[in-house]
Amino acid sequence: MIRSLEDAETTPECVLVGTSEWIRTATAELADEAVTVAGVVSAASDLTDDRLETATCVLTDERAALAAVDGACPIVYAIDSTADEAIDDLRTEGATEIVVKRSVQKPRLLAQRLQRTLAAAECERERALTDRHRYRAALDALSNATSHVLAVDSEPAACESLVDIVADVLEIDGVVYRFDDRATELRPVAYSAAYESTAGSPAAVEPNGSSIWETFITGEPSTADDIATSPAAPAATAAQSGLAVSLGEHGVFVAVSSAPDADVSGAVELVEPFVVATEAALDWIGQRQRFHDRERELERHARRLERLDAALETRRDIEQFLLAADSRTALERGVLARLTECDACSLAWFGEPDANGNSLEPRAHAGHDRGYLDAVTVPTVDESTAEPAGRAARAKAPVYVENVAASVHDGAWRGDALSRNVQCVYAVPLVYDGVLYGVLSIYGDQQDAFDEPFRSMLADLSGTIAYAIDAVNRTHALSATDRTEVALLQRRIAPVSALFSADFREACGELDAVCRYEVEKTDHTAV
Repeated sequence: MIRSLEDAETTPECVLVGTSEWIRTATAELADEAVTVAGVVSAASDLTDDRLETATCVLTDERAALAAVDGACPIVYAIDSTADEAIDDLRTEGATEIVVKRSVQKPRLLAQRLQRTLAAAECERERALTDRHRYRAALDALSNATSHVLAVDSEPAACESLVDIVADVLEIDGVVYRFDDRATELRPVAYSAAYESTAGSPAAVEPNGSSIWETFITGEPSTADDIATSPAAPAATAAQSGLAVSLGEHGVFVAVSSAPDADVSGAVELVEPFVVATEAALDWIGQRQRFHDRERELERHARRLERLDAALETRRDIEQFLLAADSRTALERGVLARLTECDACSLAWFGEPDANGNSLEPRAHAGHDRGYLDAVTVPTVDESTAEPAGRAARAKAPVYVENVAASVHDGAWRGDALSRNVQCVYAVPLVYDGVLYGVLSIYGDQQDAFDEPFRSMLADLSGTIAYAIDAVNRTHALSATDRTEVALLQRRIAPVSALFSADFREACGELDAVCRYEVEKTDHTAV
């Protein structure tokens, strides 16, 4: 129902523009209908800002006035019934209301049309103010949310924040797709609770030319209706409209709505800044992750270098000692003492095959034995249940058990070891020129106590130890041969010396003393 001017809460103040007879008549009669004529100007060029500020509407039949008012206030444009002016063109140029002069000859009817125009304009202003208020509120909320998303410390949290905030602030259901460079597709990683009921369970988007994929490739937002029917949503989707906004190299954010009159695409100006902030957060998180990964890699490399340096230092000490050792017993004790000085090694021992070669017998040990060597037998068999030293002897290859407790029932030796806090074992065979001289075994109180650099060092050193044992054995064998030859020489000389003079026998005695001295000297200096 159109309200009359008498029902109006305020009195319209109208500015009339034009010189036609119809304008002059309206000027004279509108005052009787409670319409205040704020002014009359003969030409649109006379419409100043001051004049428009005092008016609540403009009535004119001059087309130039449409441009002059330029939306400053509602404008009612009067046309002749025979005019060929296009209504749509007039509205495009700014006419709020269009009346036919003959249909509003009566001043009261014209006043009602003016009132209706003012009422409609007021509703439009209120709606615009409401929209503007909501827009500003949304911007404020998104601005606050931006600081939140920039503070998250993981990529999943950033994606979930984007979905949650858009759902809370804009009441739009969304999903975040992350690009999987291995599968060459966009995978859904986060979506709002209502998204599944609106668009179905989101599926991966392959490079198939869809709006979502094109948004990812081009970086330009998509506001096409086919987002709702893209491969990202099932065929039975209830979505009516949607938009897709690029997250740069990270992926795409997609929003949809099931409301018939919804226009999600109109929210792109609100959504896009927050998506950009989320992209920046993902960039920062990625850079920070790469930095931490690099930092951890450098730390691992530094620790490896430290362990390698420690292994090389142990190797140098052992090799120097091998050069000075004068017996196998001294050699073995020295090697074991240096190995047990390492923090990782709690027990070390040398084992030698028995006469039948069926088992290993301890020759020497160092560290905390706790009765382990007395409790176990070490058969030389290459079986998983056998003690590692015996397996190494049979296979003539290193054996490493990094976690004794991993298969506690796989061999009786494991129970004996665990009861004495032995957590890992490393055994290396001592082989030189194809001959097995024994096995060197080390034990640790921690799982995986012997890292790769240490094991590699000891495996390389095992050949040197075997060579040193062989050299010591050969030296002692040569010394024994020399003593035997001197004794035989003495027995041969004694009968002959009796046939010669005392002086000659004295000379032979001196020769015998010299021989004994040289033999004893050789025994003490042999390596």
